[in-house]
Amino acid sequence: MILETHKCYNTTGLGMSAFASLELSLLLQNATLSNKLSEWALNISINPDLILSIKDIAEHVIGSYLGAYVITDNKQYITKAQSWAQIILKTMNETIIPYPLINPLTSKAEYHPWVKGVDISEVSAIFPPLLSLSAITGMTNIYKKTSNFLSLIESKIHNKMLPLLLDTKGQLIDDKAFFPMNPTSSSYFWANLLRIHLLTANKTDPFYPKLISFFDAQIKNLKSKRIPFRINKRIRI
Repeated sequence: MILETHKCYNTTGLGMSAFASLELSLLLQNATLSNKLSEWALNISINPDLILSIKDIAEHVIGSYLGAYVITDNKQYITKAQSWAQIILKTMNETIIPYPLINPLTSKAEYHPWVKGVDISEVSAIFPPLLSLSAITGMTNIYKKTSNFLSLIESKIHNKMLPLLLDTKGQLIDDKAFFPMNPTSSSYFWANLLRIHLLTANKTDPFYPKLISFFDAQIKNLKSKRIPFRINKRIRI
């Protein structure tokens, strides 16, 4: 990876190893490495002609900018994070469920080639970094989009089971594709739900009652009897 060219892309389209190293180099006060990584991160193009995962953008790119900002108080990182956040938001311009992929140069959002649907666990990962960014910048539309996302997911719960795949309008791809709401089968979704809860646990926030109601309801479901995993024609496995 040649940082001097500002083309530190890997097969996902993002220089994730460089972004991951940025925070560590700052924490270790390695001036030579952190200066090089910072210069790269603050000058990398936000409009590459590549198909990028919004999950990777949120977790690895925006997440690293937020971490670097917390360590350095350099607002340039926040400005860059906001630019990438706007790219993610383009996947939800007219939908509640975001498309999982986008080409920043063309603004074309799309599904993964292997399924015309959205894995709710995958796209739930975008909301914690976006909510963290909104807490710093005041991007209030993030709260509404998060609320709409959770409300739609809640409306699709069937027999205490979460939908596996939805299209961007919130319709089931397969009305038999569900997974049980327990930490072993949906741990990634639950981890992101918990992060969202922690980031919005402010009773003065109008978004709080809806979120805490949803969160508490699911906790009660976790305490109920064990639900067997069933998917595709509800075959027990």
